[in-house]
Amino acid sequence: MDVTIAPVGDDDGNALGTIITFTDVTDETTLRDDLERARRELEVAYEELQATNEEVESTNEELHSTVEELDTHGGSLRVYARPVESAGEPSARVKAVLAAEEAAGLHTVEGHEGFAPAVLKIKSDLLDFLLGAAREGKTVAGYGAPGKGNTLLNHCGIRTDLLSYTVDRSPVKQGKFLPGTHIPIYAPERLAETRPDYILVLPWNLREEISQQLSYVGSWGGKLVFPIPEFEIVSMG
Repeated sequence: MDVTIAPVGDDDGNALGTIITFTDVTDETTLRDDLERARRELEVAYEELQATNEEVESTNEELHSTVEELDTHGGSLRVYARPVESAGEPSARVKAVLAAEEAAGLHTVEGHEGFAPAVLKIKSDLLDFLLGAAREGKTVAGYGAPGKGNTLLNHCGIRTDLLSYTVDRSPVKQGKFLPGTHIPIYAPERLAETRPDYILVLPWNLREEISQQLSYVGSWGGKLVFPIPEFEIVSMG
C-alpha cells in the first residue's frame, strides 16, 4: 500500500487533502485467508502511515474543524488542516472519525486481517466468471480505463484472452493500451459494433452513471459486470 500526501494549500498555511479510509471496506469484509502475508504487508504499511503522520506534523499542521466522509473508492476522507497555532481543539467530526478507526482496530495489524481475504475473493470471483465465459464462448469487453481498474486486472493476471478490449470516453486514452495487461483501448462506439455478451465495468464506483450510459446494451442482450464491492452481473433493459 502506497501512502502519499498531495494537499492543496493557501498562503495562510491552510491545507485540504483526501485520503482513503478503511472503515467502510472493513465493515463489508469478514472472510479470513492468507493472513500471514497480509500481516507482513501491513507491518510495512503501518510504518509508512507513521511516516505520513510525521510528515504532516513536520509541516506544523493538524486536523481541524471539518472532516468530510465520502463514498469515493469505497470510503474516503476529505481532510482540512491548518497551522497548529490557529487549529484549536479537534472538532467533534474529527474525534468521531478517530473513534471509529480506533473501534475498528485500524491502528493495529489485526484490524486489517480481513482485507487480504476480501481481495482474494474479488480476484477469485472475477477469474471464475471470465474463465466460465470463455468456456461458453461468450465475449467480454471492458468499460473504462481507470487506474483502479488496471490495478485489478494486473492483480488478477487478466490479458486479452479473457478481456479482448476496453473502451473509454477520453480521446487521450483511445488507441493506447492498458499498462501491464496490454489490453487495447477503443472509443465507446466499439461496443455497439462488436456487441459483447458482457461488459466489465472498471470504474465500478460510478455505477449509476455508467449504467445509464450503457442502457442501450440491453438491445442485444448485453449485461454489465461489476467486480467490486461484490461481484454482480446486471441485465440491462
